[in-house]
Amino acid sequence: MIDDYSLARAVHVLALVHWIGGVAMVTTIVLPRARALADAQTALSTFEMFESRFAAQARVSIFLAGLSGFYMLVCTKNLNPDIVVMKTTKDRV
Repeated sequence: MIDDYSLARAVHVLALVHWIGGVAMVTTIVLPRARALADAQTALSTFEMFESRFAAQARVSIFLAGLSGFYMLVCTKNLNPDIVVMKTTKDRV
């Protein structure tokens, strides 16, 4: 049986792979194809159509990566609120 930390790590890794892979695909495939189109308006509309679909997916991936990362910090007790408060108050002095 998979424990909660392993599940959080799997969600974290998959979310980051989806997000970074999507950004890589946009920059290496979609943008060059859009630039190759003769009409600038067609290129812009094609890019915006793809980007609007990916943007929604990327927002979900970023949210899941942040949520699972925060959960892993809490599970490993690497998130200590006292340290955060001490650092911020020390910086103000």
